[in-house]
Amino acid sequence: YLRTRSSDLALQQITAPVASTTWPVGSPVTVQWQDDGSTPLLSSIGVCQLGIFTGNQIQQTELQQVGTLDVSVNNSITFQINTNIGPSNQQVFMRFTSQSLMDPTTPQYPYEAFSAMFSLTGANGIFNSTIQAQIDGASTAGAIGGASTSAPASSSTPKASTSAAASSA
Repeated sequence: YLRTRSSDLALQQITAPVASTTWPVGSPVTVQWQDDGSTPLLSSIGVCQLGIFTGNQIQQTELQQVGTLDVSVNNSITFQINTNIGPSNQQVFMRFTSQSLMDPTTPQYPYEAFSAMFSLTGANGIFNSTIQAQIDGASTAGAIGGASTSAPASSSTPKASTSAAASSA
């Protein structure tokens, strides 16, 4: 489905990964967040689906499902990134999708939040032409931080999702 997203929905509470992060695949890594008191509060965001994604502001592909967790109860999750997630040195990001909080601008869609883009090392997978086109489109489609549709994927066959997103400021 398509939707727009207001720029005030960036989750600034994500403390890891950050833009300078490089995570090795096949080893335990930890996503961390904290409530900084800004809206929306973690207590409002609640239970989320968390995944590793690549792509651009308009089109994104989930590369690995991490799990479902309550961000108001937990402050981190540790997991292992699949070695076949894609090629090494690729820019990816974490996406949180709330199961209860709706986007205040387009309330028919769930609230989503994104980490900074970060790198992976040691990966031995490849991207198909659709995923590579999404990544290549990042320079023309804008930075990550817009809305998108979650399309769960197995670790071996990523699925693409599409959205129309407003520019984040």
